[in-house]
Amino acid sequence: MKRASDLAVQFGRSCQSPRTGFIHLFLDQPGGDTIPVYENFCFALALIRQKTAEGVSEGKELLERLFAFQAPANTLWEGNFPVYLHDYPRCWNSLQPLRIAPLLRALLKHFSSILNSEFKERTAEVLTQLIASIEKHRERKGLSPFWERRYQALLGQSVLFKEPASAEGWAEELITADLLGEGDLGVSRLVHPQLGYTGPGAEEAQERFEPKPTLLEWWMHPNRPHRPHPLQIELAALPDRGEETASFWSGFSAGWLIRQTPESALSFSDAASGQEDKNLLRWSGAGSASTHSLTIPGALGRQHIEETERGVEILFELPETFDVSQNDLIEAAVYCNVSEETELFVAGKKASIFNLDDPVEIRTPKLSLRLRFDLIGGSGAFCGQISRSNRPLQTACRGEELYSAFDWKISLRTLRRSPDARLKVSC
Repeated sequence: MKRASDLAVQFGRSCQSPRTGFIHLFLDQPGGDTIPVYENFCFALALIRQKTAEGVSEGKELLERLFAFQAPANTLWEGNFPVYLHDYPRCWNSLQPLRIAPLLRALLKHFSSILNSEFKERTAEVLTQLIASIEKHRERKGLSPFWERRYQALLGQSVLFKEPASAEGWAEELITADLLGEGDLGVSRLVHPQLGYTGPGAEEAQERFEPKPTLLEWWMHPNRPHRPHPLQIELAALPDRGEETASFWSGFSAGWLIRQTPESALSFSDAASGQEDKNLLRWSGAGSASTHSLTIPGALGRQHIEETERGVEILFELPETFDVSQNDLIEAAVYCNVSEETELFVAGKKASIFNLDDPVEIRTPKLSLRLRFDLIGGSGAFCGQISRSNRPLQTACRGEELYSAFDWKISLRTLRRSPDARLKVSC
């Protein structure tokens, strides 16, 4: 059976340079000449986690070469490591030691028996300098509660745990929890057996036509088929997990309500109300060959979400001041991924324009969703539109795909309205 660290080795091999032995990545894109330091520390630890003579030897050699790039004493960056090797001795990320130190702590804690004394002494020396670098930064600027907990864990001191509000935050907390021997903190309940991470998701992104993968789903289910992804190299930093557990959970986490069923998952919170670049609601559904997704981002004004017997209602309190002279004044929108098996209907017919009260249906072979926009306060005229677009948290719109559209945008354009108008989206 595969472990999460096996996926890290597998991806690392795919972008390892035969000339340098390091993995080469730049902004998550394999290839090129840049050598990221943290990712190479992860790769070295993943090799040692294999517990083979070849893997341990190669991992140690990589670490010894990386140790040479620790910033020297009597410099501004003393004890830190650069983000990329070519930056040395400049170290732009002052939090880099808080990411690298747990890797070395895990190395000494779990693999001490297969390391010689000279290497362990050198590793402990580098770790001591990393912690000293953290302390200097802490004295100058302080640490956020999240990183303060990591710092205290490195010193062996437990700090009150607060549930993270993102998949990335949970993955980082797993690393901190491993330092303290606290287990998985219950994160497994937020990972749907088929759909991946379904927990608090104000900042969870879309990668082309599917939700952006997270470390948690690979960590939970390393034995399933996965396409290679640059993020997988960071799996080496997470503790190895036992056998898979398939279960469905509903409840609250970090202020988000989560509802999981065998073929779908819904999570929502109005904590991101008024923030156009964050999610209020996320829905995931099983497709024939991929995962379907729907999101409702925040908007100008205030939003409030209520669960009903039929589903969910999002109330939009629109801003009193507005300008309808702009080309498109969109004050409420829903995004769903484009797919060959997804069809959109308005009142049962194919259309690209709809009115208030018209039901908009999103159909897939396995699941269907029905949306409805209503005016519940004030007065106004609105025009519903269905168009190709990208949700605010789409990550693939860059490079050759800068102008590609991976979503359907189901939106309501304001033609005119009173200052006290209020909208409701039901789904």
